[in-house]
Amino acid sequence: TIFLPYLRNYDIPLVNYPQHEFIPSKVKLFTSLELFSIVLSLNLIAEVISCMILVVKKSFKIESK
Repeated sequence: TIFLPYLRNYDIPLVNYPQHEFIPSKVKLFTSLELFSIVLSLNLIAEVISCMILVVKKSFKIESK
Protein backbone atom coordinates (compact mmCIF):
# COMPACT_ATOMS: atom_id res chain seq x y z
CA THR A 1 0.00 0.00 0.00
CA ILE A 2 2.85 2.35 0.74
CA PHE A 3 4.33 1.96 -2.75
CA LEU A 4 1.09 2.22 -4.77
CA PRO A 5 1.11 6.04 -5.07
CA TYR A 6 4.78 5.91 -6.04
CA LEU A 7 4.16 3.23 -8.67
CA ARG A 8 1.21 5.20 -10.03
CA ASN A 9 3.45 8.18 -10.80
CA TYR A 10 6.63 6.35 -11.77
CA ASP A 11 6.71 3.31 -13.99
CA ILE A 12 8.40 0.13 -12.90
CA PRO A 13 11.70 -0.09 -14.78
CA LEU A 14 11.80 -2.53 -17.70
CA VAL A 15 8.08 -3.28 -17.46
CA ASN A 16 5.66 -2.01 -20.09
CA TYR A 17 1.98 -1.91 -19.22
CA PRO A 18 0.06 -3.84 -21.90
CA GLN A 19 -2.39 -1.98 -24.10
CA HIS A 20 -5.54 -3.92 -24.92
CA GLU A 21 -9.24 -3.13 -24.99
CA PHE A 22 -10.05 -5.70 -22.27
CA ILE A 23 -7.29 -4.60 -19.90
CA PRO A 24 -8.19 -1.57 -17.75
CA SER A 25 -6.05 1.50 -17.99
CA LYS A 26 -3.14 1.90 -15.64
CA VAL A 27 -4.94 4.64 -13.67
CA LYS A 28 -8.04 2.48 -13.16
CA LEU A 29 -5.89 -0.47 -12.12
CA PHE A 30 -4.01 1.51 -9.48
CA THR A 31 -7.22 3.14 -8.24
CA SER A 32 -8.85 -0.25 -7.80
CA LEU A 33 -5.73 -1.60 -6.04
CA GLU A 34 -5.72 1.37 -3.67
CA LEU A 35 -9.43 0.96 -2.91
CA PHE A 36 -8.96 -2.78 -2.38
CA SER A 37 -6.09 -2.18 0.04
CA ILE A 38 -8.19 0.35 1.98
CA VAL A 39 -11.12 -2.07 2.24
CA LEU A 40 -8.81 -4.90 3.27
CA SER A 41 -7.18 -2.73 5.93
CA LEU A 42 -10.57 -1.68 7.31
CA ASN A 43 -11.68 -5.31 7.46
CA LEU A 44 -8.55 -6.28 9.36
CA ILE A 45 -9.01 -3.40 11.80
CA ALA A 46 -12.65 -4.37 12.36
CA GLU A 47 -11.65 -7.99 12.98
CA VAL A 48 -9.01 -6.99 15.54
CA ILE A 49 -11.48 -4.73 17.37
CA SER A 50 -14.06 -7.51 17.32
CA CYS A 51 -11.56 -9.95 18.86
CA MET A 52 -10.60 -7.41 21.51
CA ILE A 53 -14.25 -6.91 22.47
CA LEU A 54 -14.73 -10.69 22.61
CA VAL A 55 -11.75 -11.06 24.97
CA VAL A 56 -13.10 -8.32 27.25
CA LYS A 57 -16.54 -9.96 27.34
CA LYS A 58 -15.00 -13.34 28.19
CA SER A 59 -12.92 -11.79 30.97
CA PHE A 60 -16.02 -10.17 32.51
CA LYS A 61 -17.82 -13.53 32.43
CA ILE A 62 -14.89 -15.23 34.19
CA GLU A 63 -14.76 -12.51 36.88
CA SER A 64 -18.51 -12.69 37.57
CA LYS A 65 -18.40 -16.46 38.29
